[in-house]
Amino acid sequence: MNKRLANESYEFLTGIVTHSFDIQFVLGIVGLAFNIPHFIISIQKAMRLSSTDILIIGIAKCDLTYHYFNQLALWITEILTDNAVWISFWLAIYLVLIRLLLLKLCIKSTFLFKPSVGYLLFLMTMLVCLIVTFKENRGKELEEHPTSPWVPFSGCSGFPANYSEDKFIVRIHSTNDNTNLNSFYITFLAVSQTIVSVIYPFLALTLFIEIRNSARRIMHINLSGSLDRTRSSKMILYLTASYIVSSVPRSVIWVLHVFVQSISPESFLGMFIAYGTIITSAFFCLNATLQCVICFILSSRYRETTRSLLRMKKHNRI
Repeated sequence: MNKRLANESYEFLTGIVTHSFDIQFVLGIVGLAFNIPHFIISIQKAMRLSSTDILIIGIAKCDLTYHYFNQLALWITEILTDNAVWISFWLAIYLVLIRLLLLKLCIKSTFLFKPSVGYLLFLMTMLVCLIVTFKENRGKELEEHPTSPWVPFSGCSGFPANYSEDKFIVRIHSTNDNTNLNSFYITFLAVSQTIVSVIYPFLALTLFIEIRNSARRIMHINLSGSLDRTRSSKMILYLTASYIVSSVPRSVIWVLHVFVQSISPESFLGMFIAYGTIITSAFFCLNATLQCVICFILSSRYRETTRSLLRMKKHNRI
């Protein structure tokens, strides 16, 4: 897989995977369009009643940050986009874990359900992420590019006469400490992403089974409550499927970075890693969009909050 491909095979595969840029761009725009109203709805007072609601707001904030900055200035905001993805996945684990603990403990109101717990988990995750990122980036410096200054080509119009501008590049100083830090950062992301890909489906499926069982137990006593729990279990199942699709490929790429030291850019493995990041980005955008749609379809409180924002009243049928 790490051997150089034949020219025909390489050009054929390149012609196919280059369309991933267009797909990512379209899904990024769609995700941005969905996540702006989703974030506005999530921060309303009616949607900030518990710690799980706060975590949903945190996920929406991270998804919105990723879509916006990934399209406008990826080079400048690379740190923000990477951290946003990392935080978003971990907040999803906290969200499922809190719901599972509340269901297992059979307690309607505990300290876990308070909004302050959601704020604390979000801030702690962000703090850990910023500390690791700071350690990884402290060996980088902005230096002038060897080919500086940049001069417009002869065919470029709209520039004044004798126009030029300085070019800069982010350079990593190759010292042992910086090399170790870079290895630590890649390993940290690989382990973290792998843990997310393994733990989240397990927790989510456990929560799905518990909610379905509880819905069956109360079916003859409280039919509306049973139907509400059934809808919640469906929402968890759909969200789990979309999270698996967006998180597993990303963890595979980071694990390959750890275990494969030298990768030929013209090999199948090199193409998978190079274009895989674009494809996983597209999956992340798709996952964020699906979250908005699933929440609207299956969450009655989400729909009521949307109606109140749009000043729409629900008409009761006679």
